[in-house]
Amino acid sequence: MNQPFRFLLFAAAIGGLAASNSAIAQATATEWDKHNASGTAAYQHGRYIEAEKSFSAAVTEAEKFGAQNRRLATSLNNLGANSEEQGKYAEAEPLYKHSLQICQKTLGPNHPQVATSLENYAELLYKTNRSAEASKLDQQAKAIRDSRLATRENNPRYAVSGKSSSRHTEISNPTHDSQI
Repeated sequence: MNQPFRFLLFAAAIGGLAASNSAIAQATATEWDKHNASGTAAYQHGRYIEAEKSFSAAVTEAEKFGAQNRRLATSLNNLGANSEEQGKYAEAEPLYKHSLQICQKTLGPNHPQVATSLENYAELLYKTNRSAEASKLDQQAKAIRDSRLATRENNPRYAVSGKSSSRHTEISNPTHDSQI
């Protein structure tokens, strides 16, 4: 694996989504988790065919939560990254596009996860010699990250540590919105 591990991560943020009163929803979430974890492990060890099967199964499970569910965005992104790693760029592109669309719709256009999706898609475009398109996506991602940094600097949940320092210290425990 030549590139950094670039999967969209589901951590505690999906706890609320998975904590449903429905046993079926919980079973589906568990199945999704199992397939996603299996695919991630296979990907990390360079077993891309195995990863593809697991990520495809994760997509199937995620679709049960709805067409705009963030699990689906994660699964599509992961399957896209796996396809890209194998040089299957034509397969990866629609997966990245669909994942990006879901992230933008469910998280809003300025969420850090949207920036990650834009960067993943841009990397693919660079590899397919579409630098102008890739550059635009990179610029959008940078604008999101810069905006988030500016927001953080002006956020009362953070306090300046020293008068002359621009470094901030977290004084509350906000939800880490870099994860979906």
